[in-house]
Amino acid sequence: MREHSGTIVVVVARIGPYHVAKIAALAQAHRPGAVTAIEVAASDCTYAWERVGTTPFRRVTLFPDRRYEEVSARRLARAMVEVLDREDPFAVAINGWGFPEARAAAGWCRLRGRVAVLMSDSQAHDAPRTRIKELLKRFVVHHHDSALVAGNSHADYVESLGMARERIAMGYDVVDNQHFSTGATLARSDSSLRRRLDLPQRYFVSVARFVEKKNLSGLLREYAQFRLLAGRDAWDLVLLGDGPLRSDLEQLRDSLGLRDFVAMPGFKQYNDLPAFYGLADAFVIASTSEPWGLVVNEAMAASLPILVSDRCGAVELVQNEVNGWRFDPAIPGQLARAMLQLSRLGPDGAARFGVASHQIISAHGPGRFATGLLRAIELGRARCELRSPSRVAAWLLGA
Repeated sequence: MREHSGTIVVVVARIGPYHVAKIAALAQAHRPGAVTAIEVAASDCTYAWERVGTTPFRRVTLFPDRRYEEVSARRLARAMVEVLDREDPFAVAINGWGFPEARAAAGWCRLRGRVAVLMSDSQAHDAPRTRIKELLKRFVVHHHDSALVAGNSHADYVESLGMARERIAMGYDVVDNQHFSTGATLARSDSSLRRRLDLPQRYFVSVARFVEKKNLSGLLREYAQFRLLAGRDAWDLVLLGDGPLRSDLEQLRDSLGLRDFVAMPGFKQYNDLPAFYGLADAFVIASTSEPWGLVVNEAMAASLPILVSDRCGAVELVQNEVNGWRFDPAIPGQLARAMLQLSRLGPDGAARFGVASHQIISAHGPGRFATGLLRAIELGRARCELRSPSRVAAWLLGA
């Protein structure tokens, strides 16, 4: 590779609160001042996060006054190439393979002879796969030098697309464990907070966008069955989030006779979430498709027992009868029975599960992302130095 600035660039669609801690950890581990995060836009139509203000690393927003979905692929690619030329990094960590910013960044790396690291948490079973789409993915993956993935199932999928296993590192999906641990502890110490937030005395909490793949209708039906099994000792359920299915879910809740037992307080910002975890008794995620599920990390950092769908990539963080239970969302009654088992653990058993969650997730904090990405860059260096720049590949990738 020719001379470069020594900078590492991380490319994402939009910097949300979940990116800050891990990119900051990367800057600390690499060299403060030598990490730049490039985001496409300051807002999007999917996540209602408040805009992150200052960050402990350099940030470049390509289109600060536009929503992500409003930016054309052509304009995006041109802007991405201009910024990458100015930043002149020796390595670029690229979020995914199907987005225009990802293709443009990968094309720039191929044209300039720089290390391209694919960051991915896709699994083979996340969505229906077609031969032509998988062939196109193989082409894109081929033009990355290494990969940083979330877990074992994600490594398997990237390998199936042609990435050599020895060029795959772990550590992509992490959260700021300290934020959720500290916030949950503070919430538990505030004797009046439960009343102020209008939360039940005992409850399961679930945090999700109200969209089909989150399977919240299935969760409500399983919860109704749980109440029949548990009787007077049944815990309540709190669903945090919002989305297009809200009205449908409210109607289903009411038709199941759960209006008095299922609270739906709406979407909560990042700084508000730890209190809802901290006052809960357990966390549940019932998705039928979920590449990872960072809410599992959050709940574990808050020391909660976990009930997790086996469709979630984060299922590998949960050990049956150690810090929770795994379940198959396609088998009726399995989640309801797991909820019953968990609710009958007693205070000591629940506390033991919570401690186990906290211990397990302690190895999956921002430092894991930093270490994993630096490892992926090293794994990709040799391949990058062997291959020659290609204007054709760069053009096909979108740069």
